[in-house]
Amino acid sequence: MLIHDLRNPLATVHGYTQLLLRHDAERNSEMPGLGESLRHIQDAAARMERLVDQLATTPQVTGNHPRALPWSLTDLVQLARRMAAQSQPAAGRADRVTVLPAVRELIGFWDTTGLERLLGNLLDNALKYSPADRPVVVTLRCAGRWAVLSVADQGIGIAPADLPRVFDRGYRAGTAVGKAPGREIGLAAVQSIVQAHGGTISIDSEEEVGTTVTVRLPLAQRSIHPAALGPQRECRS
Repeated sequence: MLIHDLRNPLATVHGYTQLLLRHDAERNSEMPGLGESLRHIQDAAARMERLVDQLATTPQVTGNHPRALPWSLTDLVQLARRMAAQSQPAAGRADRVTVLPAVRELIGFWDTTGLERLLGNLLDNALKYSPADRPVVVTLRCAGRWAVLSVADQGIGIAPADLPRVFDRGYRAGTAVGKAPGREIGLAAVQSIVQAHGGTISIDSEEEVGTTVTVRLPLAQRSIHPAALGPQRECRS
């Protein structure tokens, strides 16, 4: 029932955003960036709809066995740029989150909605636990048959004693206590998504210096849909 009810306000957001976009186009709005901002709202609402759809198919809701992830060809560079743009309002300024790809595109066979959740959680943490005047940098590169994504901030960092437990659901590092509200499930969710893709995740952090989270994802899931991929994908930095 809750999932059903969540779709109603999302439909309202979609409908009024489309109306405002048409109005902006017809009137040739003098507000710089209005159309782009409305499109970001539309993209964010669409992402929320995908998350609701994914929630509706979980075993806890349906009572069925876990379903295979919806694998599809996804450009990680485009996805990172889209997620960075959507995070800018929370960042406090338009240039705080920067995406630095070492390649023009980074295409793999992944769960797009899952990667949106992954990067959304990493950006949320980086913005939440670093000063508003410090940048957050997303880098992307190739390493053979792996895509490598890193999110780096210049924030409060994590104490060495806390690092082994940062992926534990509900665990809150000592440096984070009192800094920002949170239920501390973001990194646990990120790790789960990475593991579902057959990837790896690591954290490098130093107190009062910053934190870098690095995710490695296989460019192809041949064991899942080998016929859809053709030759094994590989890239070089």
